[in-house]
Order: sequence, then structure tokens, then C-alpha cells
Amino acid sequence: GNAYTITVGTASVTAAALKAVNDATTVAVTATAVTAITGSASDLDSIYTSGVSGLGNETVTVSDADVTAAHLNTINAGTNVNVVATAVTNITGSKTELATTYGGGMTGLGNETITVSDANITSAEANIIDGYTDGAVTATISTTAIADLDDLTGTGNAYTITVATADVTAAALKTVNDATTVNVTATAVTNITGSKTDLASVYGGGITGLGNETITVSDANITSA
Repeated sequence: GNAYTITVGTASVTAAALKAVNDATTVAVTATAVTAITGSASDLDSIYTSGVSGLGNETVTVSDADVTAAHLNTINAGTNVNVVATAVTNITGSKTELATTYGGGMTGLGNETITVSDANITSAEANIIDGYTDGAVTATISTTAIADLDDLTGTGNAYTITVATADVTAAALKTVNDATTVNVTATAVTNITGSKTDLASVYGGGITGLGNETITVSDANITSA
């Protein structure tokens, strides 16, 4: 709470140190000489929202692995230089925040996992987010029609999915199941049509709610064995 007038003359600083200096005074700290800042997303967010002056052209390196999209967006907006986010392994945020995060201005992203904080997203929105990274995306999908769900891109994401279509193909259901590591809920399904191979995949695990539906085998013929 002191009213110190402070000018930082060091070029390369940590976000924690700059935050400590800023917290020591009610007067805006002058940091024009700073050309590089390294630190956690939380500390960096604090620096860019708490009145430090003279920033805007420095190189910023985010040091922590698990961050929010909101923090990254604040940091990215605070400097004209691309933010280095190579250390980031998971980003949590809404679909809107994530769109901003991946809209440009950051380097080192593309292999991290993403946790979508929205209550749910559509399959089309999931495909957009899936395109941001090679890592797994965790989200709840609001889309329930098999015709839309089987358009999901990518495999190995952690999508919570419920199929509401009664009459489905085994191929479509297999595509949906392959898209997620979370068990697909298919209680509403009353008939499945497909080849013996696709049916084997569907009943091979990863789908709950099956067991009372009719099955139509599309192969020209099958053996009794």
C-alpha cells in the first residue's frame, strides 16, 4: 500500500518479481526497459491487468503447464510479440475463449490437451476445437442425432456423448465410439444395421445402453459359427 514511484531497469525479468514490485506500491510501476518476461500464466495475467506501464513490446514466456484460456488471452493482448507457450500441456476455457487463444499471437501450441468449460458444445463446435490441437479434447457434446455425431473428427478425445437416434448403422455408431474414450450412451437405439465386422466393433466395448435392440446384418451371408 505504499506510494512508491518505481522504474524497473532490468531487461529480462520474472513475472513473480515484477508482480512483487507492483504489489509493493499503489503507483503504476514503469517497466519500459523490460524486453522479456517469464512466469506463470496467473502472475503474467496479474501484471497485464494491474497497472504496470511501459509494457507492450516484450517477449513473454509462459512457464506453467496447466493454464486457462482466459489468462493466455490477457497475456496475448498485453504484448505485440508472439507469446511463447511451449510449456503449456493443458488449456481450460470456453469455446469463445479458446477461439481467441488459437486465433493467433502464440507459438508452441498444438500438442496440448484442451478442457472445454462450457456445459456442452455441438459436434460442429467440437470439430473446430479438435482442429486446434493434436491432444485430446474433453467436452460434453449436446448433439444427439447420429447423422451429425458420425461427422465428429479425430479419435481419442474425451467426449461425453448420448445417441438419441433409434435406428442407426453400426458404421456410424462405430465412428462415434472411436471419437471418444468415454463410454457412449446408446440407450435410445432400437435397431442397428451393419456388417458383422462393424457389429463386432460396436459390441466390443465402449458403448452403454445396448442389449435390447434388433440387429440387421447387411452382409450377403454369414456363417453359423
